[in-house]
Amino acid sequence: MRPLNLLPRMTVWQRYSRFMLLGIAVATAAALGAIVIEAGSDHRAAGRMEQEIAQLEQRVRSLETEPQADPAVKRYEELKAKLSSLQSGRADWPQLVKLIEEPLPPGASLISVSASAGPQLRLQYTFAQESDIIAYLAAVQRIPRVDHARMTGMTKQVQSLPTNYAVGMEIYFRPNEGVE
Repeated sequence: MRPLNLLPRMTVWQRYSRFMLLGIAVATAAALGAIVIEAGSDHRAAGRMEQEIAQLEQRVRSLETEPQADPAVKRYEELKAKLSSLQSGRADWPQLVKLIEEPLPPGASLISVSASAGPQLRLQYTFAQESDIIAYLAAVQRIPRVDHARMTGMTKQVQSLPTNYAVGMEIYFRPNEGVE
């Protein structure tokens, strides 16, 4: 006789459900293991980054509290300041004397000139007329390079004919600007 199976047929789910559940469980366990391993490595990397950040912050604090200038830069700044002070005190005396001789009226003459730092000139003139003195002083004060000018003294010289006026003046010039 032949065996006869009267039981209903098993569905695909019933036949393979055990293997499917086992596969799903293994895949889930593998995914969870990978997540745990990755989280652990991220935690270690975060710890290293926190240490590095703390070291960099400490370095920044030390640099802020103790600024160390490069010696070459410091020397350059010193030389630049010295050059600037030399340039501001420098004066082209022949040009400055020429500037103040141009408005000199006829009959007037420059007797002596002495220079000092600043730049400043002390001058002695002789003028034929008193009105020439005031006109000359006003003309000198209008020169753009002149900061201010003042008369230091005036004497009338009656021993000589024609009568002359001996005048002392101080002229202060503006410092050189834009000298390179």
